[in-house]
Amino acid sequence: MGKYFIKAASLLILLSFIITLLPEKADAASFTSKVNADVLNVRSKATTKSSVIGKIKKGKVVTVQSEQNNWSKITYDKKTGWVMSKYLTYSNWTGYAKVNNLSIKKTASSSAKSLATIKIGTAVSVKGRMGSWVNVYYSSKKVTGWVSISSLTKSNPANGTANLGTYYVTATSLNVRATASTKAKVITTVKKDAALTLQQKIGSWGKAKTSNGKVGWVSLSYLSTKKPVANLGTYYVTASSLSVREKASTKSKIITTVKKNAAVTLQQKSGSWGKVETSNGKIGWVSLTYISTKKTVANLGTYYVTATSLNVREKANTKAKVITTVKKNATVTLQQKSGTWGEVKTSNGKVGWVSLSYLSTKKPAANLGTYYVTASNLNVRQKADTSSKVITTVKKNAALTLQQKSGTWGKVKTSNGEIGWVAMKHISTKKPVNTKTPQPVSNKTEYLVTNTNTSLYKNADSKSTVLASVAKNSSVMKLNTNGSFTQVKLASGQIGWITSKTLIVSKSVQGKVIVIDPGHGGSDTGAIGVKLKTKEKTINLSTANYLATILENAGATVIMTRSNDTFISLANRAAISNSKKADAFVSIHYNATPAASASGIETFYYQNSSLASAIHGELIKATGLKDRKVKQGNFQVIKSNKQPATLLELGFLTNAAEEKTISQSSYHKKAAQGILNGLNVYFKNK
Repeated sequence: MGKYFIKAASLLILLSFIITLLPEKADAASFTSKVNADVLNVRSKATTKSSVIGKIKKGKVVTVQSEQNNWSKITYDKKTGWVMSKYLTYSNWTGYAKVNNLSIKKTASSSAKSLATIKIGTAVSVKGRMGSWVNVYYSSKKVTGWVSISSLTKSNPANGTANLGTYYVTATSLNVRATASTKAKVITTVKKDAALTLQQKIGSWGKAKTSNGKVGWVSLSYLSTKKPVANLGTYYVTASSLSVREKASTKSKIITTVKKNAAVTLQQKSGSWGKVETSNGKIGWVSLTYISTKKTVANLGTYYVTATSLNVREKANTKAKVITTVKKNATVTLQQKSGTWGEVKTSNGKVGWVSLSYLSTKKPAANLGTYYVTASNLNVRQKADTSSKVITTVKKNAALTLQQKSGTWGKVKTSNGEIGWVAMKHISTKKPVNTKTPQPVSNKTEYLVTNTNTSLYKNADSKSTVLASVAKNSSVMKLNTNGSFTQVKLASGQIGWITSKTLIVSKSVQGKVIVIDPGHGGSDTGAIGVKLKTKEKTINLSTANYLATILENAGATVIMTRSNDTFISLANRAAISNSKKADAFVSIHYNATPAASASGIETFYYQNSSLASAIHGELIKATGLKDRKVKQGNFQVIKSNKQPATLLELGFLTNAAEEKTISQSSYHKKAAQGILNGLNVYFKNK
């Protein structure tokens, strides 16, 4: 007997523990019950220690409003109090599903097997209760099972016609559906700011009536009680500075001020005043006299284009549509500045945005044509005066660009870039007749390659001034010959004389299509220097620009994947190379690694290493940086490339000492020369 008592006690304790796990309070529909005790005490709180506020006799029907643990909150005879739930017998009632796709479970558990699924508004007969679950009978399917009491209501949701107020649509377009489900049929759609009458709320859905009388269900996420602000259009400030006030009065407090041409949104008009919203969200009143729908065109002066070709875009963004392009030295009128961008008007009336980096207030030097020296030797002076200092001298028949005339003097630019004044009487527009010495090169441009390290002399004489040292495998343009010397133009643009025996006719970059890929750009900064905060994208482009110049001077056709600070996808970079059938693709990068001591140059290839090896060897010679060897790499720009391709890492930005070196333009020039020499080696051996 004791053993059975212990088991019963244990079972009672376990049951008590399970009951404590039930929700403290069930938010559910109210229901009726009958008192099954002879006399039932009604208490002020859900505890036997609280005061007795009434007594109810057996058989009395009461309404249960809510439950807490083993207590029920009831109403009877317009009174409210708490009674112990065990003294109430459940009364049947009809409930309606207030959620869509309500599952009727086999047992009182959310994990139990589903016997049937009912839609919102479906009626079921409630037979009994267990905690927060009720036992229901669904007559259509003749199914008896369990649902959460919180999912039922005593009134049919589908019949609701209450007016819960006016709501406004916040979505661009909102679907009105037959039932409260995203899978339900769309009855109609309503536009943003449309007014709806809300009749009922069920969960995250609302039953609404549209302005044309249609009734259906919408997501409450896209409704708001806040009336949308009117928008009477965009206006522009015509005054130099315009006060925005709290009220439509000149005596009212000033909230903020807006500058000339600032855009404001007009929300309302009241007499001579307008309620506006500024670009920073401030709302207030301004005099309508000082705003206009027409923007005042500013004139910040005339600017000149410094780029070879400059894109004019719809917006101040490198991704914006290009309206037109303007050539170098073209004049534009600057109307507005915004950060690094300027709104300009071109000579043909087009208005758009350009990068201010490629504009200058400095008028470009005029070009009055090419003139030729008629004197044996002509002095080029600092000023238009015979007593002025001589800058340089030019030989007979030398070509000069005339920039300006002043009396009997002319301002000229020599072939090596020096600018000064000469006597007009010693120059002529008539091109000189060729003589045997020096022998001019034919009209066809000819390129040669140095077969050893050599020197560039000022004159056709090894005793004359040495202008520069020229490395082996350098590509030069042949201009003239004089005895054992050849006049050449280096890839850098410098002109001088080299001993003819150091020059050979060889395969080089002449006539080749080279695609240069400056890595990163735009929003993609790449690596950042550890000390000087050098941006990789910037020095990639700097090096690429130097390389492009000397390649073109060497007779190559150059295509840049980007020529300014813009983002280009990796796929597009490779696609440019493939579509142009490049003879070589060179991707320029600078390196980074957590190891601060890492230094040097490494070069990558995907399939064939010949291009990478040729360039890498000449890079090490030209820069003197540590040789980190040629390696195979799985980079998309070379992997997706069908043309000969290589990716160069020209030094480490994460090495403080090396960053100082590789951030300099002098290093970019060395690297560019090394790449050119490497390309010459590659084409020579191909």
